[in-house]
Amino acid sequence: MKKLNKYRKSVQGLMLLTFGLTMAGCSAQDDFFTETSSESLSIKPSVTEATVSRAAVASEQTLREAALDNLYVKIFDKEYQEQSVNQKLEGNLQSNQTAILRQGNWKVDLNLQENKAYFVYSIANANEDLTQVKSLADLKNKVQTDADIWKPYSSSDKNATKNFLMTANSDWTVSKEPNQTIDSKLTRAAAKIVVNLNINVAGYEVVGEPTWQLLNYNTKTTLFGPNTAKNIASMSETETNETMAKTAADGYQLVTYSYATSWKDNASAPQAKIKVKLKKKGEETSVDYYYSIPVRDPKKTKSLDRNYVYTANATVTSLGSSSDITYGDAMDLVYDVQKWTQGEKTTINAGDQKYLLVSPTFMIMKNQRFDNSTIKFYGSGKCTVETVAIYYYDKNGKKQSCSGSQSFKASAQYADGHGELQDQGTIVIGDANNKTNDFVPLSVKYIKIKVTCEGVKDPVNVTIKQYPLEYIQGIAGWYSTKDKLNTYERYDYLTGKPSGKIATTVGIDWKEDQKLHKTRKGYADDNFQAKVCIDNNIYTYYDKKINKSYQATTRSNMGEKNNNQMYVVQITSTQQDQTDYKIGHVTNIDPNTKQSQEDVVSPAFMLASQLGTVLPFDDGVDASEHCDKYIEVRKDGTKYTDWRLPTASEIGVITKYQYNNKQDVIDVVLAGGSYWALNGKEVKTNNGNSSTGYVRCVRDLKPDEVKELENKNE
Repeated sequence: MKKLNKYRKSVQGLMLLTFGLTMAGCSAQDDFFTETSSESLSIKPSVTEATVSRAAVASEQTLREAALDNLYVKIFDKEYQEQSVNQKLEGNLQSNQTAILRQGNWKVDLNLQENKAYFVYSIANANEDLTQVKSLADLKNKVQTDADIWKPYSSSDKNATKNFLMTANSDWTVSKEPNQTIDSKLTRAAAKIVVNLNINVAGYEVVGEPTWQLLNYNTKTTLFGPNTAKNIASMSETETNETMAKTAADGYQLVTYSYATSWKDNASAPQAKIKVKLKKKGEETSVDYYYSIPVRDPKKTKSLDRNYVYTANATVTSLGSSSDITYGDAMDLVYDVQKWTQGEKTTINAGDQKYLLVSPTFMIMKNQRFDNSTIKFYGSGKCTVETVAIYYYDKNGKKQSCSGSQSFKASAQYADGHGELQDQGTIVIGDANNKTNDFVPLSVKYIKIKVTCEGVKDPVNVTIKQYPLEYIQGIAGWYSTKDKLNTYERYDYLTGKPSGKIATTVGIDWKEDQKLHKTRKGYADDNFQAKVCIDNNIYTYYDKKINKSYQATTRSNMGEKNNNQMYVVQITSTQQDQTDYKIGHVTNIDPNTKQSQEDVVSPAFMLASQLGTVLPFDDGVDASEHCDKYIEVRKDGTKYTDWRLPTASEIGVITKYQYNNKQDVIDVVLAGGSYWALNGKEVKTNNGNSSTGYVRCVRDLKPDEVKELENKNE
């Protein structure tokens, strides 16, 4: 074949010479062998993030994760593996933009024959000159080493030129077209590691920001295919000054990288060693505590694969060790694995090891009943998919199973070519005709799915949250108070009201004031008493005198008024029958009266629970000022202080929802005859009740709170 190719070139050369001599007297317009730039061979490199879920970990431009500093293009004859193209491109390379490899009569110049198949290999950001690699076998065996692979991009140090080795290989057949573009879908050789850290150690506070050190990462990789190269390293002790970044949700995050690797035991697994400075509240001295976070679940596959994002979400709940690393009871860990970049066929570097990979394991479906492409699975054997449970939480916070059209049986849709092995595919949720998986009215539905694989001991559990356009969730309240309340001489058990007011003082706090204290706290005013929920019953509480001290103590059971659910109402779209109100935020509240004439419905607002039950108010300003000072605390200790009166339209929305007999997620919370609105007027809510002047406070949810609710597994 080589001789034939050389012969073809010689014949072409003689033909060109012959025609050149015979046509020398012809004009330029007759010279049909003149090369023009209208013919070209180009390549289009692309770095496309894998859209595996609505919460996918995308590559950040600020980290130069998609930068293309150079691109080597090699084209080999598929039959004899001769190299026809060996070219390096650099300068102004961009994803999804074409770059010209050759202009003019490129098929002849590059010895590329029409209707013939070729291998195309692209390598971006190689750290050595690959034009010296002449054979396909040598290219496949080529190894790249990056001792600083763990380092994220930083504009302030020598890592400002950080980039990532990316490769692509595909088949390409030369067509008859004069202009042809080869698509090159690049995928990264590294694995991305993300650790999200929240610290919630009772009685302690964080000093400064945690620092980290990556252990047992791989600095070496083959350019193509599963990685067979290995050089395990760990950051030195002097490099533990890498600081975790502060996140919007009062947490911390680190981003780092490793080439694909595998390990035999947990001790040799890649892990983030994190140092946290903690001090007791009220004290000055801080102590360093250490935590070790494996970047993969120790109970799962012991490998990192190229082109995947491994996320570990860690919540520190107790002290670590001041001398050694601790792992286990000191924190709660949740793992997720997602594809990083589209382009290559998924291969798992596991050798003979049995494995099961599902990505993602948490998914949000908004106003959506069917999906058959988001959740993917890859196994070493036959995989099965089954629905474990489908349920929602009712108005009392109790789990209720779904049935009928609200239920469905999850199934596996096996990938092309894997129908017999049944080892790869996607999970089918609902059905394409939308006859199943119907929404629960006004409620978030939880779908639990289990994926199993032959030969793999542990299944992978998947959680899906399905949201309708409008929905309500309950958050359990713990206790209520106000920033200023009164103390009283006595309590009238006949009227259920305190009497003999002594003074206005700082409001009582159930959590803090169960400890003996010297100064008496206020616990009631003319309309409100502090309350606490214990064992699903709501009690009033006060500051009881014990010898020369005081202690928060329960007093009266509120009886039927025992609903401690703070209902969160979220509206993502205005239905056609909802033309009577406008979605928006109240932006102009009078600082003196705490009132506003704006009449909108917040897209996400929370109602105070019956921990906020009051006696009727005679005046709208007093009602507004009450909400401005109201405090309600949820079960996890989160304290909400930013309450207001609801707008007239919000009262209308709540009234409509609570009397909707198709829903089971919100109780009748506005049972009085009328309620004070933010505009200083009363709004009728119950035609069968003539009582007036009631108050139910609301607050607007911040974007971080909405995100936290949506991304919570349960």
